[in-house]
Amino acid sequence: LIRTEANYFHNQAELQAYEDTGIKRYQFDAVMDGRTSDVCEAHNGKVYYLKDKVVGTNYPPLHPNCRSTTFPLFDSERVYNRLRARNQ
Repeated sequence: LIRTEANYFHNQAELQAYEDTGIKRYQFDAVMDGRTSDVCEAHNGKVYYLKDKVVGTNYPPLHPNCRSTTFPLFDSERVYNRLRARNQ
């Protein structure tokens, strides 16, 4: 339960950063090892629009003990620089 809730909190913080900086797309990133679930493996590397995200469906966590995350896809250098400035 704690791992799942921590993953939810982390991914919601990333989501807020994406929204604040104008990110429009993200790529799903599953931890690929012997414990990776079939559902996370199926999403690994796929690109989604932020407006279409649904936690538990195409935005992590997808299941209890989920370890997956996302990373932003930059449509322009301007968006990348805004995100960098926010994190410094």
